[in-house]
Amino acid sequence: MASSSLFSKIVMLLLAVACLVSVYWFGMQVLEPVLVPPAPPAKSKVTFNPTSDVSQSPVFQQLEPLGPIHVDAGALGRPNPFVPLPAPVVVTSTATSTP
Repeated sequence: MASSSLFSKIVMLLLAVACLVSVYWFGMQVLEPVLVPPAPPAKSKVTFNPTSDVSQSPVFQQLEPLGPIHVDAGALGRPNPFVPLPAPVVVTSTATSTP
């Protein structure tokens, strides 16, 4: 009976080693190193000077206004849009007239 127990331990040890080797081999096949592309060249830094006068720039002078120049006030709507509208009055009659 002792040899059966020793045999089963050896078989379990061999199965464990085989599992570890297969997991390692699979990991080496799937998890290959990935080539990382080189970083793009650095862009020039854009600076902003809040004290400069943009209105004198020739690009600013070429801009044209969009939309209408003058907007009429028109009908503006209700003074308070959150007040509920009055319910319409509906008159119905179920009475029948007799001659």
